[in-house]
Amino acid sequence: MYTIKDVSDEDRVTAAQGLIQRIHIWHKSLPLHLGAIRPSMLIPPFRRQATVLKLAHSHAIMHASRPFLLGSFPAGAASVVENHVDNCINAAKSVLNTVDDMAREGPIFHAFWWTHYVTFCALVVVYVSEIQQKRIARPRYDHEYRTRLLEL
Repeated sequence: MYTIKDVSDEDRVTAAQGLIQRIHIWHKSLPLHLGAIRPSMLIPPFRRQATVLKLAHSHAIMHASRPFLLGSFPAGAASVVENHVDNCINAAKSVLNTVDDMAREGPIFHAFWWTHYVTFCALVVVYVSEIQQKRIARPRYDHEYRTRLLEL
């Protein structure tokens, strides 16, 4: 995905698809208490692990799909690229919801710098997406959805 070599847009789309597929396979392979169960339902040590893995999953999705937020993509791959953009925004939303839930639960467990970094990445995705939505004639997401995302 990220290289200094001259890579075609088609190769980037294909690479993103492969990476995202591998990320989902990894996430599904996690034990239930670390992947499928809400972290808030777990005891503190498992809660921390599950939260970190949830953030890591979303962070990886954002990194694999964020190059497509700027809208430059091959004409024949528009639907695939739109799917990458949706994946990226949904991953950012997941991060923001997770951090918001952590704050609502009370004292946040030792918030390592990495949590802040992933949250920053999610905010960048949301703001870049919003800028792009304002630049196009027919926004992909409705105003209400975008407003809720920005409020989050």
